[in-house]
Formats: sequence, C-alpha cells, structure tokens
Amino acid sequence: MMDCKRTLIATTATLLLILQGCGVETAEFITPGERPAAAAFSHSSEAGESEKTSAHKVRFYHPANKSGGEETRTLYQKFEDADAPYRGDYYMDVPSVYCGEGICKIDIVRLHWDWLGRYTHFSLEAPTDLEKGNEEDFTEADYQKLQTVLSNRDSGLADLTKDELILPNAGGERVDGLTGATVSLRKSDYVEGAIWTCYTLWHFANGELEGLIRNLSGDAAPAETLSALLATGSDAEAAFALQQFARRGLDSDQVTNLITRKLEQGNTTLYRDIFNYLQQLPTEKGLRVLQTFAATDDSHLRLMVLAYLQQLHELPDKKLLAELSHDAARWNSFNEIHRLLALLQSHALDDAEINRAISALLHHDNFVIARKAYWYLKEAPASATDHERLTEFGEKNRARL
Repeated sequence: MMDCKRTLIATTATLLLILQGCGVETAEFITPGERPAAAAFSHSSEAGESEKTSAHKVRFYHPANKSGGEETRTLYQKFEDADAPYRGDYYMDVPSVYCGEGICKIDIVRLHWDWLGRYTHFSLEAPTDLEKGNEEDFTEADYQKLQTVLSNRDSGLADLTKDELILPNAGGERVDGLTGATVSLRKSDYVEGAIWTCYTLWHFANGELEGLIRNLSGDAAPAETLSALLATGSDAEAAFALQQFARRGLDSDQVTNLITRKLEQGNTTLYRDIFNYLQQLPTEKGLRVLQTFAATDDSHLRLMVLAYLQQLHELPDKKLLAELSHDAARWNSFNEIHRLLALLQSHALDDAEINRAISALLHHDNFVIARKAYWYLKEAPASATDHERLTEFGEKNRARL
C-alpha cells in the first residue's frame, strides 16, 4: 500500500449556493487531488495535481441512524474533465459503523462513487484499521470481502432494519461488540464478526446517496448531452438520461424519436425508464409514440403498453385500444388478454368496432381466453355485439361456461 498520508479536504468553504429541487448546498474550491486507489481499498492516497472540487451538503436517510430521521453530511465531487463536468467522481467520509449499543470502535471510511452513483471502492487514512467485534483488526481477506459486500447492490442487507440485525437474548457470537445471533443472511453478505460495519457502510454506499449523486450529475449535464447519452451511450448511461429527462421535465421531438428507436431495437433493459418518461408527457404525445407498437411481437413491450394505458384515467381517443384489439387474436397470453379486456371494460365496452375485433377471440385455441372474451362481450350492450356469434358460442360450450 502507499505510505503517503492522505490530505483530508477542508470543509470550511464559505460561499454556498442552493441547488433548487434536490436539497443540496454546494460550494466550489481547489484542493490537492486524491488519486483513486488501484486496488479495492487503500490506507492512503498520493497528492496529485490540483483539481476543482465541489462540496455538497446533502440530506439523506440511513436506516441505522439512531435518530430515525435524515442526516446531513458533506459529499465531495471531483471535476477531472473540464469539458464534461457531469462525469466527476464523488466521495464522502463516513463513520465505519452505527453500533447497536454505541460501544463499537468507530473509524472514518472514505467511500467513492462514479458519476452515475455507482459505488466503486473505499479508502482509509493510515494508520487506520477496521476492527471486528472481537477487537481483532481486519485482515487483508476481510478488506477484500468488505469490498465485495459493498459492491453487491442485491445484498440481503438491503431489506433489514437495524432492529432485525441482531436478535436480542438469543446468545451466539459477539458481533461488533454486541452479543446476539444474526438473522438469516448469506455469509457472502457480511464479514464475519463485523455485520454492523457491513450494514452501516452498505447503506451509505447503496442507499439514498446513489440517487442524490445521479441528480447532481444530471443537473450538470446539458439537455444535448443527455440526448447524446440516450442515443449512443451504454444502457446505464441511456437509463440515466431518461431518468434525468423525466426529473427535469424535458420534452422534445428529438427525445421521443430516440425513445421510439430504442423501443424498435427491443432493448428491454430500458423499458421501465422509457415508460416512466412517457408518463411525464402529455397523454396525446405518449400515445403517439406507443401507436407504432400496437402490433408488436414483443410480449414484454405489449404488457408495458397495457400497463401504461391502465394508469390513465381518461383516453383522448380509442385508436390505440382498437389496434390492440384487432391484434389480440394473435396473442397467447391470458394475462395480456385479461389486461386488455379490463381496459376495454373501462373505456370501450360500447364500441361496436372494438367488440367485433374481440369476437375473434371466441375462436382462440386457448379456451380460457375464448371464455374470458365471451363473458366480456356478454356484459357489452347488445347493440355493440354480434349477438348471433355469442349465442352460438354459449350453446356450443354450455357445459364449460
């Protein structure tokens, strides 16, 4: 490891600018740069060339905080590329542990994130060593495992409250200074003897700070940059752009054209973010985008379209519903048919054209689908249905209805 002692960034910046909408206070200053460690963690960092750094006072919730409310800490942003300030890395100095009974040894750990809010690594100031519950220092293997634990965004630690972390009066091994038995967790989710440290640091690394970092990066990215990320960036960058478009309420034909292209490519990774953005648009514009995909062969996309329609209280027209109804005879999913018929019941039960299209489902190979269509059509006004076809289906399948 490097032997040069890290220079801690001063927090005495005086001019604070309030960033509207994200609860962040920001100040900019010049500080000796900290070079990220090549390994997962380091006990020091060498001073490099000066670089621009911003200090953001951020408010966020941490589930292990005894107060049970929000806490305020300083998040630092390093600008290494003057031409793309939104790509700056972030770091924060945090306590190594929120201990259940306040008797743990607390050290300061520096956590690092990239501009998309993804945790990257941690570092310590020499001669700091983290400690396990039996007052033993972390070994090299423990540090490596801690990095693995903090890098796992799907950790079992995510869903635990601090009260669930230790089962009182259950006996068992000492854990970070406490006596108790840990709840059921995979051993890969924590360093043995240091579950409180792992829990504390994991929620700093993967909790609300991720979203705050993404929004700070998004505020620094011009609309044209976000469009470029959506057009040619990685899936992670495109998802970030969509989220920032939605958050900032940005709307343009260029964006909707890019979204149409992504849907045509069948990029399922982006579907959720695309539809979250479409929900921010005027209904008519969102429907125009989706009209193109009424006859898609992508069942996942059809379900997303149906879910989008279900959250609308009113439809300006029935064009998309009509096209979906005409295409429904090709569908083999009862779930899709069920969702479509529920929509039609709310918005088009008296539409004769749509009901004629639904009548085709009476001949579907899947009788459960055919029966569902029959009961839907039975509820429709007689003037809007093919009474003869309904009667024929009912008499033929009387025993199965």
